[in-house]
Amino acid sequence: MDATEDLAMCSHCQKDVVKTNLPMHEVHCQRFLCLCPDCEEPVHKDQLEEHREEQHTPVKCRKCSMKMEKCKLADHDANECTERTQICEYCQVDFNWSRLKEHAVACGSRTELCQDCNKYVTLKDKLQHAQTCTYEDFSFKTKSFNGNVKPLPAKSLQMDEKKKRNEKPGWIDEDQISTCPHCHLALPVNTLQWHADKCRIVEGLKRMNEAKDASVKK
Repeated sequence: MDATEDLAMCSHCQKDVVKTNLPMHEVHCQRFLCLCPDCEEPVHKDQLEEHREEQHTPVKCRKCSMKMEKCKLADHDANECTERTQICEYCQVDFNWSRLKEHAVACGSRTELCQDCNKYVTLKDKLQHAQTCTYEDFSFKTKSFNGNVKPLPAKSLQMDEKKKRNEKPGWIDEDQISTCPHCHLALPVNTLQWHADKCRIVEGLKRMNEAKDASVKK
């Protein structure tokens, strides 16, 4: 088709056609095509019933039970269904989309030890920390070596300090962060045990209520 040729829209199939060919095109459309009453797309007359059955039959989502036309099911399953599965970016485990947001908050609050700076970093901040981590940063403390004064790396100073404190019986690193085994909330280790005891009681009560509700429904 020459880009300089004038175009006109066919009144049957709604497509642009070269203006000089329009009369013949419309005769062909009128004879062989019709508009689907559901989507108003041009369809061959002898394929209309097949088209409506394949595209517009009412169906129900197997996951959330929502009703829709068959042609919309694939997009709904991939992008809209509240019960569709999606991978957590932190632990790479599949979760229902309706539960993923709550899980991601707890999962992203878990911590890992940075091997470069020896600091605990939450998983949600891991990428940002990797861009700013300065494990070769030097402090103002110095050490004499063969008469020369040289700065010590901050990492070495932190590890030496922790090693000294670790030698004391019963010592707990107050800077260390760990997660609750029940709700996965990140907390300092010196308060984690108290929280975990309370959390375990709450989880027990929740399971008892769920079991009670299940027995009532039966």
